[in-house]
Formats: sequence, structure tokens, C-alpha cells
Amino acid sequence: GLSSHHGIHGNNAENIVISNVEIKQFDVAGIGLNGCKDVLIEDSVIGPQNDDIPVLGRYTHARALLPRLQQFVNDHGSETLDFNGDNIPIQE
Repeated sequence: GLSSHHGIHGNNAENIVISNVEIKQFDVAGIGLNGCKDVLIEDSVIGPQNDDIPVLGRYTHARALLPRLQQFVNDHGSETLDFNGDNIPIQE
């Protein structure tokens, strides 16, 4: 079925056996294992990835950042910021 991020995701697990599974239509990865030990994946099909993704993760991150940027402008809008060699007014 559909998964919005990973088909299987795990952190710091040990002695993992993933066998005889089909993982498809995921947005990021079929299997994401971080810091895991002794992992066996056998007789499994991973993919295809979902290609009908209306927005990327960057959109979500940008939306989450907007309130913080607004607070930054509200608190420091009359100041300037050195960015890439230029001195830019924050409210710009």
C-alpha cells in the first residue's frame, strides 16, 4: 500500500530480518535503517517509488520556517544582515 515516507523505518535495532515483502509507492525510501546491526533483507522487492507527489519535503520545511522568519522580521526588521558579502535590510 501507500506510505507517505518509508515502507519500513528503524533506528538502532539489531538482528533484523526482512523477508518476502514487496514495498512500493513510497515517497522517500522503501527501507530506511539508521544505526542498525545484523540486518538481513531477502526475497524482497523494493519499488517503484511513488511518482505522484504533489509537493516535496522542501515545501513542508519552508512552511514550518515561515512563522520563525516572521518572528525574525518582527524582532529585527529595522536591522541589516550580512549575507554573501552584501549588507541587506532584513525587511527587504
